[in-house]
Amino acid sequence: LKILDGLKYFDDSFPRFPGKIRRKYGNLSGTLLLVSCERVPEAGLGISLAGNRDREKNSTFVLGVKVQCPLTVRAGDELLEVGIF
Repeated sequence: LKILDGLKYFDDSFPRFPGKIRRKYGNLSGTLLLVSCERVPEAGLGISLAGNRDREKNSTFVLGVKVQCPLTVRAGDELLEVGIF
């Protein structure tokens, strides 16, 4: 599992949650991207989301991204967690 913070690679020395991230998502393939936003623009984040109704595995995917979106996400990305830190 590759973990990216914005465009920088980081390893287990990342100060906030390296162990938690590796425990929860270490079995996934691909790249895990940690995305943060200092503040939400007045017009919103500029992303469209889609999900499923399967209670066994809730999934939320990025459906579309507007040009002015401040986040480094792309259509097709899956959101694993959303939180306020």
